[in-house]
Amino acid sequence: MIVANNGTADSSAFYVKLEVYWISGSVTEATQEILVLNLTAGTSTTVNFTSIFNPTHTGYYRLTATADSRGEVFEADETNNVSQLDNAKATVIGDINSDQTVNIVDATVMGLAWNATPLDPQWNIKADVNHDGKVDLLDAARLSDHWRESWS
Repeated sequence: MIVANNGTADSSAFYVKLEVYWISGSVTEATQEILVLNLTAGTSTTVNFTSIFNPTHTGYYRLTATADSRGEVFEADETNNVSQLDNAKATVIGDINSDQTVNIVDATVMGLAWNATPLDPQWNIKADVNHDGKVDLLDAARLSDHWRESWS
């Protein structure tokens, strides 16, 4: 999530909160808050969330990110503090090709991206299962931990 200070004054520290909801219900299944320190007027920063949770429902989820989630920063216009993404599909860890099963097809896709980083032409962000910026043995181990798992 990109957080921008569109005001004319520097902001004090504030939290950005991510909430994950099952799309057909109102139960919050995962929450994470990240502290942003003193954002200078007219600048922006990227806040990266890594939310790993065990979905209690299959299907689609709604992600809601709220800047200044604790209301600690005064601003004249707070209407743009919430960003929402609907229909985010929850999948099994290691399901690189999104067919709802971790299998040889996923391992093949990972193999095609082996040792790649974001600067390499064979890079595939989905093959970086542990989100560390490189497709390697750690990703393969994570994929194997979920071998033959599926959801529908």
